[in-house]
Amino acid sequence: MNQYKDVKNKILNQLYNIISTYSFIKSATIVGSFIKSKSIEAISDIDIVIIVDELNKKKFDELILGFKKFNTTKVGLSNYILKINKTFGPLKLNTSNNIVFHIMIYDIQGHINHVQKSPFTCLSWENYKPIYGDSIKNIYPVLNVNINDIINTRRGLLKYLEDIRCGVISYSEYTFKNNSPLLIKKRFQLNDNQKKEYGYHITHYLLLNIYKIFTNSNNEISQDDLISFFNKIDNNLYKE
Repeated sequence: MNQYKDVKNKILNQLYNIISTYSFIKSATIVGSFIKSKSIEAISDIDIVIIVDELNKKKFDELILGFKKFNTTKVGLSNYILKINKTFGPLKLNTSNNIVFHIMIYDIQGHINHVQKSPFTCLSWENYKPIYGDSIKNIYPVLNVNINDIINTRRGLLKYLEDIRCGVISYSEYTFKNNSPLLIKKRFQLNDNQKKEYGYHITHYLLLNIYKIFTNSNNEISQDDLISFFNKIDNNLYKE
């Protein structure tokens, strides 16, 4: 565990050194399992949310190039291959002996749009402290969430059902037109094992989002506590 803690700290320090060289970055936050995990496997999916002042192709290319210069040897992972995931959504690139940076770059207006279209994702991100710059919440917060957001938003029930019917993961990726970013929708065809993993992802996050509405909170709870919460609701319904 101590060895992994040392690796994690070195990764964070090197990421800070890369990010802090760009004056146009307003916020950088690592979200997801990497921060909380005590296992080396967490480096296979390091989610990094970057918010810049205004996004164009030059800034985007500069940032991606900067992350590609990350030195795995300096963090004690000389036998690991660095991969960059530039997509938006739950698409994973992790395989064995890889360190994967899932880099999600928004400008301020892009972040506002994301809050409005995927409020639960952004609400979850607000639980994490930035490693550089301002907090995501201070730039533009999620003001409220409701049942309609679970059903009709970008990562809502209806979109998930469409993915399930087609056997795909829906995701987005930037293209640039006249130097301005456009998000292009794409689909990744799933094999049987990936369908099971995606099914778990869908179930977990839908239940977690319902929990947040019921409790009017933004708490991230364990899988066991989540199951216990819904078991109590189910038991109370039978009693009534």
